[in-house]
Amino acid sequence: MEDTEKKSRLGHRERVRKQIQSYGLFSLEDHQVLEYLLFSFIPRKDTKIIAYRLIRAFGSVNAVLGANYEALLAVPDMTRSAALFLSSFPDICSFYQAKRLDGTRIVYPGQIVSYIRSVVPVGREGLFIVCLDKDNNYLAMDVISEGKRKTVNADASEIVSHALAHSAKKVILVHNHPSNHSEPSMCDLQSSLDLKNTFRSFGVELVDHIIICATYARSIFLNKEL
Repeated sequence: MEDTEKKSRLGHRERVRKQIQSYGLFSLEDHQVLEYLLFSFIPRKDTKIIAYRLIRAFGSVNAVLGANYEALLAVPDMTRSAALFLSSFPDICSFYQAKRLDGTRIVYPGQIVSYIRSVVPVGREGLFIVCLDKDNNYLAMDVISEGKRKTVNADASEIVSHALAHSAKKVILVHNHPSNHSEPSMCDLQSSLDLKNTFRSFGVELVDHIIICATYARSIFLNKEL
């Protein structure tokens, strides 16, 4: 009986793998994607059942991949390795996106919008700095601050220190509006002007300040949607 179950499980996994090879990951249903992600971390159990449990517990694949380690581990038959991997998945995706930007020449601020949107915390306002060299090549992105308030507090000297730490000659500031309202506030406009002058005193150019929303992105300096 045990051998029969093992053969059935291995046969099912092989069929899923062949489907991905032939038609890609997007050909899978939601629970199959979770199954596939769990294959290497739960080798001796039926990951299809566990995938359904995860979706029932969290409501969707997105919610599963956004869940923390402890919550994932509480689901029956989840292993520590599987829970750690799934809880790290958003960071893995962000790491991949960041590495894709390494050495990329940023000729237009809109180039970084999709990457920023992928790492911006949903429901939390955050302030980020993208550092470039003198030729506009991407160096790094740092999270300066995050918060639940309508505005994110950040000291000018702290913001500049991030640029200097990466020897940046140009920077782009980005902050998100969880409200999905992309119009800059008066505070956004004034702080952008003040920071542009502050950066200039350190030999760094503030190229732009971008507001990111779920469906919109606006350049403060260009005064238009990106």
